[in-house]
Amino acid sequence: MVNFPNSGKNEDKLAILLSGGGMKVSWGVGVINALIQLYNLTNPDIVIPCSGSLLGSNFWVSGQHDSIRNAYTNDFYSTKEVVDLKRASKMMDIDYIVDVVLKELDPLDTEAIKNSDIDLRMPVIEKHTGNIRYFTNKDNVDILEVIRAGMSIPLISGINPWVPIDGDLYCDSALTATAQTHLEEAVNRGANKILIIDHDTDKEKEMYKHATIKERGMMGLYKFWNNFFGNGFDKGFKAAVERAENYKVPDHVEVYTLNPKELDIDLTDNSQESLLRSKGKGFDQVSTDQGLRRFLESSNPIPRPQVEQEPSVLVNRFGEPVYTHMNHHGNPVN
Repeated sequence: MVNFPNSGKNEDKLAILLSGGGMKVSWGVGVINALIQLYNLTNPDIVIPCSGSLLGSNFWVSGQHDSIRNAYTNDFYSTKEVVDLKRASKMMDIDYIVDVVLKELDPLDTEAIKNSDIDLRMPVIEKHTGNIRYFTNKDNVDILEVIRAGMSIPLISGINPWVPIDGDLYCDSALTATAQTHLEEAVNRGANKILIIDHDTDKEKEMYKHATIKERGMMGLYKFWNNFFGNGFDKGFKAAVERAENYKVPDHVEVYTLNPKELDIDLTDNSQESLLRSKGKGFDQVSTDQGLRRFLESSNPIPRPQVEQEPSVLVNRFGEPVYTHMNHHGNPVN
């Protein structure tokens, strides 16, 4: 639990949501490094990393802060084994990242992740339902396989991105790679302060207008795959998209979004120079962002809504029991 100043009896619960973005997540690695080095934020209550952010976030949860600090000072992610646009069937090799980088070159301590007090929730799309599933660090599954599934981007990592886990098939998607998709999950887990680390600049929010030719092509390929091989016509997937788009954060929850001011790296630019520059910009932005400082160093002034004494019988869309929190209108908000 993060203890914010003057929190008193209403101790705040902080969730960190990190978007995907291919190699742009190097900016987020710099942000994580700065949060650790400048704010001593080593144990956020909840971490929900999307797609490529699964890498830095899992090292955060495992306590392997040296791997975050030293990221990209080597060529682990800068070789053609990781990204090769001429390799049409697998432009980004997630298997190499998991089986070579995370197992051999920079081994991820999965036991430390499982033993961590941080509530780690890793989103993936389930093939047979089209729904989002959140694997946690307390589940009896192989964390490296969850990372493989969570980073398996349709077409970019192969025409068949599905990874078998726990009797079903899972992969990444545009829905799960968007941090804002997971606001409801963070609130359901009790967060009343949410920091979103979003790897798109403000300009990039107007996707096609500002995307590079390469990024437009990749978005078009993804749309093609989604319509013909993925969940494009699956009711569950469409319902999950609609639910995420229509979700309103309760009044008692404070949200701060951190976007890059500028970023000269794209989804597949894995040159060591670009990765280090992007990481440095993330660190520098955290060090100068006064709004972020106020968010992290002050307690949420809005009191939590009254919680029922007994657990409710409600379950969320993943079949997990939740408590019914009431807003000031007397309506449940999670």
